[in-house]
Amino acid sequence: MNIRTTILAGAAALGMSVPAHAGTGHYIGLGLGWAQPSSVNTSQGAPLPVASDSVDFSDAVTYSAMVGHQFANGLRLELEGNRASFDPSDAGVTGSLETAMLLVNLQYDVPLWNKLAFTIGAGLGGGSVRTGLGLGTVEEINGKENVLAYQGIAGLT
Repeated sequence: MNIRTTILAGAAALGMSVPAHAGTGHYIGLGLGWAQPSSVNTSQGAPLPVASDSVDFSDAVTYSAMVGHQFANGLRLELEGNRASFDPSDAGVTGSLETAMLLVNLQYDVPLWNKLAFTIGAGLGGGSVRTGLGLGTVEEINGKENVLAYQGIAGLT
């Protein structure tokens, strides 16, 4: 079946970014976040027990790694790779949706206390979405698609 996917095109990320370098210059880091995916729409109406031709998914934790540069004015520019796995939230639908994204983020750090800052920003990029959904053990929707992705970023650094 042909699947039109808009996963993570409407995702919001809220997480904790942990750069390995405080101050200005290059850094590497690890992140933990939250993602809210969009529905998967089927172009031919998959025989799944849902009221429409789409399947909804539960929110999930995202795992990320990043490299970037922090400027003296509080701006940060970084390259982030992240992964997430989402379970269907519709009754009777089994399987998962896996995402792997690569994004360029622009963020601003607002100093709060000592080396603690509030970060706000956004990212734009692309990635791969794999779906494997079905009824019980029978797989009805299986596919992979490259997608455009964006994210909002807010958290503590």
